[in-house]
Amino acid sequence: WADIIISDLGILLWAAAIGYSIYSFGFATVFRLYLVPYLWYVFLSSPLDLI
Repeated sequence: WADIIISDLGILLWAAAIGYSIYSFGFATVFRLYLVPYLWYVFLSSPLDLI
C-alpha cells in the first residue's frame, strides 16, 4: 500500500507544481510550454510505445 501512497503524493506534487506555475506565469504560458507538448506526445504516440 505504500506504493499507492507514494504515487498519490507524486500526483499531488505534480498538480501543485502545475497550479503554482499557472499562478506565477499565467495559464497561456503554461499551456503553450507544457500542456501542448504533453498533449502532442500523448495523442500522437502509438499505444505500443508506452508498453
